[in-house]
Amino acid sequence: MTQLLDIPYIDVLDPAFHFASPQISAAREQHWYARTPVGLLILRYQEAADLLADTRLSPTGSGHLALHGITSGPIHRYLGSNMSSTERDNHVKLRAVLAPFLSPRRLAEAKGLARTTAHDLADRLTTDGSPSDLMADFADPLALSLFCHLTGLPADELQPYGSASADVGLVFALSLNTELRHQVEHSLQSLFSYIEQAMAARRATPSGTDLISALMKTGLPTHQQTSFLVSVIMGGHDAPMHQLGCALVALAEHPDQWERLAQDPALIPGAAEESLRWSAHTHTLRFAVEDLEVAGLAMARGDMAAVCNWSANRDPRAFDRPDLFDITRPRGRLPLAFGGGPFFCPGSALGKMVIEVGVEALTQRYTAPATAGPVRWRPALAAAYGPQHLPLVLQER
Repeated sequence: MTQLLDIPYIDVLDPAFHFASPQISAAREQHWYARTPVGLLILRYQEAADLLADTRLSPTGSGHLALHGITSGPIHRYLGSNMSSTERDNHVKLRAVLAPFLSPRRLAEAKGLARTTAHDLADRLTTDGSPSDLMADFADPLALSLFCHLTGLPADELQPYGSASADVGLVFALSLNTELRHQVEHSLQSLFSYIEQAMAARRATPSGTDLISALMKTGLPTHQQTSFLVSVIMGGHDAPMHQLGCALVALAEHPDQWERLAQDPALIPGAAEESLRWSAHTHTLRFAVEDLEVAGLAMARGDMAAVCNWSANRDPRAFDRPDLFDITRPRGRLPLAFGGGPFFCPGSALGKMVIEVGVEALTQRYTAPATAGPVRWRPALAAAYGPQHLPLVLQER
């Protein structure tokens, strides 16, 4: 029986906390999970993969709301009825609505447009010695353009809500403070207002073939439809944008590997996979839907476990030389960046495509960039973690 003293404690609410710290690695070697002020933090790969596949755990939002005493308002509206927190039959129905828009055939057809868009955006970046913000000027519009092309949603309508969808990711930050909560509530409300207007327009013209029109045919309650669309916008735009940002940071820090990609673009899919392992854009929450025991750990219904992807994806039990960023790493275990089990992210292929076309366009046109000042990162506990501001100085080949 594991004694409480044998389990490491990590204060994830400390403003100075970050996942890529020696404390995390030391805790992983001590035990497969750590205690935190708000729940358990899963540190090792195999235990994390097992928990993600366990149907006795769910990403339902109700458990997270209870942690913060949120019982009404936009956050409650979203987390209480989004795709992850719906009952199983409706969850399956929502995934079925989304599936045709992210099918392998549709993604393959979209790749040419994605490459063209990435190269067009790369062409507009400054090369006069001043830095370009690769998030605002490249990753954001690239992810938005591809997402809107696939779903049939108008980019010009969604573009003003880009910062809103990024804020929505902070809903899952365990350190929600009053100021941050107001920011998230305002962003959510603006997204809900846009979606409600878009749905009203589709009702007036019901012959559309976009995602909203398909969703409205399901007969699901309106509150589930609107929350689902917020989830899709966040997962389809915000998450790929920030994962691309994570990949660009890693490559900028390893200029030799940037140049290898320029010389051999066939290595780009492996580089995308390695970036998902090296710096995952998310940390995955699971809540026990019943009392359970796993690997000697007893969890009561409602208990939370957060999979620390930064730690699990660098677990030496699962990966050789895990602290080495290597774009030629042999394919083996999948990084946990997209979750697992029945809630595996349906947009994983879209996320990888954004990384691949973005990295290809930049490495083909520019030499390995230099960072111009510190990279500003989003909060460590945000649902979509990544650079908020990525200033790079670019030079053409």
